Amino acid sequence: MEIELTGKILVLLSVILFFGYFEQQVTGFGATVFCLPFALLLIPREIFTPVGWFFTLAQSVYILIRQRNKINKRMLLISLLLAGTLGTIIGYTIVASFPSKPLKIGLAVFIIAHSSLSIFHSRRKNVTQGKLRLWHYIFPVGSGAMQASYGIGGPLLVAFLSKSIFDKDELRSTLAGYWIFLNGFLLTQSMLTTGIPCTALKLWAILTPAVVLGMITGNIALKKINSEHFGLLINIVLIFSSLLMVI
Repeated sequence: MEIELTGKILVLLSVILFFGYFEQQVTGFGATVFCLPFALLLIPREIFTPVGWFFTLAQSVYILIRQRNKINKRMLLISLLLAGTLGTIIGYTIVASFPSKPLKIGLAVFIIAHSSLSIFHSRRKNVTQGKLRLWHYIFPVGSGAMQASYGIGGPLLVAFLSKSIFDKDELRSTLAGYWIFLNGFLLTQSMLTTGIPCTALKLWAILTPAVVLGMITGNIALKKINSEHFGLLINIVLIFSSLLMVI
């Protein structure tokens, strides 16, 4: 699929991706959920999707190179096993057969309620660090299922990891490890099956400066955020991402 990339489209896409990857450089997630509803007003999903996969993969590699010693290997392995395997199988075999709109609304309501409760407890200093309950392990399974079916598994995975990882660099590095696996797999699968549209390849080159600028300014902003404020920011971004999922 080929479309004409006018100057207006390229400027708007550059602004969208700048803010999306600025936010993801700070929190470790959310660029695709943020960019997708706005980018689809300008270009088809078939073109934007590989663009998002590529930039998220590249950004995750950059984060992991800088902070490879910070990664929580145990939580990454759990995420890969539950989200990347079990959740993906459930998504392809079961979840994909259900109507998408009710599922997205239900997921958004759950994450908003869960994140709001987390903010309430953190404000009251009532957070038990490192405490994962058995039912929390449903989160990564649901994340993998929603990612495989609709490409919106990030918020559930972040909600799971943030229950036991409170250091901002550790959380971002662990998420980066997961995104490298996921987006690397999706890009490879696309190249071997449908192929990458030429327009997407052009956008990789044209939009790289905007993404890099977003990453640089995101790094600057991250240095000014302490761990307590980072936890609050994660929950605020989760709530905002949930609202974007139903657009």
